[in-house]
Amino acid sequence: MSKHRPTIDMPPAEKKRLSYLKDCRPSYGNNVKAARKAVPAHKAIENRNARRTTKHALAVLPNVEDNAADLIESSLTHDVYRVGGWTKGADTPLGEWVKNQNMSRIGRVDGKVSRRIKQAAWQERWQAYLQRKGR
Repeated sequence: MSKHRPTIDMPPAEKKRLSYLKDCRPSYGNNVKAARKAVPAHKAIENRNARRTTKHALAVLPNVEDNAADLIESSLTHDVYRVGGWTKGADTPLGEWVKNQNMSRIGRVDGKVSRRIKQAAWQERWQAYLQRKGR
């Protein structure tokens, strides 16, 4: 028995709309394929930090009072040190990602056009300066 939903015939526009809603692109600043190694590395670092903290707390345990010892034991058994650790940020939906890409592309084209306009104006001023000097 298949775990996938049965395919439903949809118009291509509806498929694209659903794809823009459901599909995601990474938005945490890395290469698309970097998450394959970065996510497990971050988890491993977090686990090492938790083990190091636990080891330190157990080493200090014989030297503290009973109330403090009970508190340390309780926090170790409930993994208090792991609370609020590293979590991978949410990815950007494909529709929003495409919109941002298009906006940045427009900005680059507008920037190129404005640079050429400024360059042409500068060249005109330079030519006028040279004519005044008689060169």
